[in-house]
Amino acid sequence: MKFGWTKDGLTGEEDHKQMINGFKEYIDIVEEEQFRNETMAYLRKSHGVDSYSVSNPFPPLYKYRALSKYAVEDIINHRFAATSIGSFNDIFDGAMHAYGDEEQRATLAQKKWEEFEELGRRCGLPGLLPHDSFVKSMEVHYKQESRSKFRMDDYLGTYVFCLSERNDSILMWAHYANENAGICIEYDFNELDEESLVRKCLFPVSYCSKPIDVLPLFDKDNPPTLLYPVDTAALCTALSKAKEWEYEREWRFVEIDIKAKAQRVFRRAPIPKRIIFGNRFLKPLFYYQNDDDSKRKKCEENYDLFIRLLDYMVSEGIEASVAIPKIGYYELEMNNLDASKLKQFMVNEFGRRNKSENMRYYDVITDKLYDFIDKEKNSKLSKAEK
Repeated sequence: MKFGWTKDGLTGEEDHKQMINGFKEYIDIVEEEQFRNETMAYLRKSHGVDSYSVSNPFPPLYKYRALSKYAVEDIINHRFAATSIGSFNDIFDGAMHAYGDEEQRATLAQKKWEEFEELGRRCGLPGLLPHDSFVKSMEVHYKQESRSKFRMDDYLGTYVFCLSERNDSILMWAHYANENAGICIEYDFNELDEESLVRKCLFPVSYCSKPIDVLPLFDKDNPPTLLYPVDTAALCTALSKAKEWEYEREWRFVEIDIKAKAQRVFRRAPIPKRIIFGNRFLKPLFYYQNDDDSKRKKCEENYDLFIRLLDYMVSEGIEASVAIPKIGYYELEMNNLDASKLKQFMVNEFGRRNKSENMRYYDVITDKLYDFIDKEKNSKLSKAEK
């Protein structure tokens, strides 16, 4: 992102230097500790909190996903895809709120008229601008500007990869992991080099009851003392969400690149520590009696995808878990299982049956899975006791 002014402004010789050398890119700006600290301080001040900061070390962070070819490719290739924030499901995500209140627009318009009137008096031309028509036109301008600012992140090139401190949210399993048929990937970002761009771009989300006010950061007449105010505004809006989303306990990798012109950008991810399979992860392997050949073939492809992922997990020593409902509670219980044992179960139940099964046997095989997990759990307990 190439934003145009620092706390010192751009004039004369400095302006010429900027034209020759270009403005600093966001990936260079975010490397600066001062920028990151100023952004976090602005969030704390704006949201009226004292505790917002990036913890060191990072906590375990989780990514909910549907189990797809793209998800498996990302895991095996040690990467993640940051998505353009303009495509997110929350319409307020990344939006900049400025001049949004009618009373605020009227006040600003009156102030602007007074500034011009004062300038006219100094030049010996008082009353040069008619009050009512000027104020009305400025109110319309601020209204249009508020809409433009609200949509700004659609074209700023803000890319976000969303994570969570939670792996047991029944809402997130339903919304982001293919209705419990997907996966939840556990990452330890402390394994990346301390100077890596990914670590520098990783922040917790700050939840608030009102949108963050970034208007002062765009005030060229009274520029703030921050080093990169407009970049701070873009990052702050990407890290601010309504309190309704607080249950997600979200962290975000945020990168801003106005030149990217793509829906996704890929960045390096650590090897997962664990992959949790949703309670319905077997469902994509089942077909209905009246399904055509293409749907049955899709079940077989899903099986091959599972086996490919499990083979990779075995080779890298990645632990598997299965999220099982806890009877009597609205809770999920994480049941750890060696990936090789889970593969053994899959091969026994599906590999010998043409890689898929009729939906009428879904509950039967799911119960077999639960019994298999209990058996493995009891076996580990017996070994530990010995």
